[in-house]
Amino acid sequence: MDIKLSRNVLCAVLMGCFLSENLHVQENVPPVPPLLSTEILAQTATQCRKTIDQLWEARRSLKPEQMRDFQIAVGQASKNCDDLQEIYTQMGRASQLKQDYDQALASAQTLVNGQTSAPAL
Repeated sequence: MDIKLSRNVLCAVLMGCFLSENLHVQENVPPVPPLLSTEILAQTATQCRKTIDQLWEARRSLKPEQMRDFQIAVGQASKNCDDLQEIYTQMGRASQLKQDYDQALASAQTLVNGQTSAPAL
């Protein structure tokens, strides 16, 4: 039996491992936000450009010393909007791929079940 000892850890082959220290979650790890619903993604992706354009038009009311921070924030929002729109487009493609996958899988299952021909893809 191979036994290895290292700092507070005892491992034995075929016996598993035992860790003598208490396990804890690192406090500096940010929590994962909840998943975005498809409905919210669709709404945001279709309206974000209009919202950004409206904010851009409202910039005239800003003080000159606020302009740089505003431009940075709008630039980031614009990039995020582009990314959300791309993800929304990809979700549409994924939905089509899932339908194609299900159809191909059903055709393969039909053949495995002994039928001589599968439905056309």
